[in-house]
Amino acid sequence: MHKFAIAVVRQLMSQDIIEANQEALCIYEVERRISTFMSFCILMVVGTWVSSPLPAFAFISTVLFLRARTSGYHARSYITCLMLSIVAESIILLLILPVMTLSVCVCLMVISYWVIWHFAPVNHMNLQLEQEELAVNKKASRLRLVIVSLIAVGLVLFSFDMIAYSVSLGTAFTSVLIVVAHIVKQEG
Repeated sequence: MHKFAIAVVRQLMSQDIIEANQEALCIYEVERRISTFMSFCILMVVGTWVSSPLPAFAFISTVLFLRARTSGYHARSYITCLMLSIVAESIILLLILPVMTLSVCVCLMVISYWVIWHFAPVNHMNLQLEQEELAVNKKASRLRLVIVSLIAVGLVLFSFDMIAYSVSLGTAFTSVLIVVAHIVKQEG
C-alpha cells in the first residue's frame, strides 16, 4: 500500500498538482483513505454475514462519520485495529443488536451524546493537534453528533428501528473508544 501511495503522489507531483513539500502528508492521506476504504469493505462483508447489509452499513458509517472528528482509542497497527474492529462489530451486530429496544437505544444515545459532547476530540499523541485544530474538531464532532442523533430519531419516526438501533450502537461504540483512549492515556 505504501509503494502504491508513493507512486500516486509522485505522479501528481510530476503533473504539478502537488508541491514537493506536501509529499509526506499526501502519501499519508492516500494510505489513510485506502486503508479506510479497505476496512469499510471488510467490515461490510463481516457485518452482512453476522447481521444484514443495512444495519451493518448504518453501524460502520456512523462510527466512521463520528471518528473522523472525535478520534478515540487507536490500536498500535492497522491489522490490530482491523481485527479489534471485526470482533467488536461481530459482537455488537450479532449479540447486542437483536436484543435492542427503543428504551435501550435512547439510553445509549443520551450517554453517548454526553461522552462525545464533553470528551471529544481526543488529541491522540500521534496527531498532536494545535489548540485551534482541537477547537475546530470539537465543533465538527458536536455537529456530526447532532446530525447522527437527528438521523436516529428520523429512522425511529419512520419505523426503521433496527437501522436506528445500529446508528445508536455506532454512536455508543464511538463513545466507548473515546473513554478507552482517556483510560489508557492516549492523549498527547
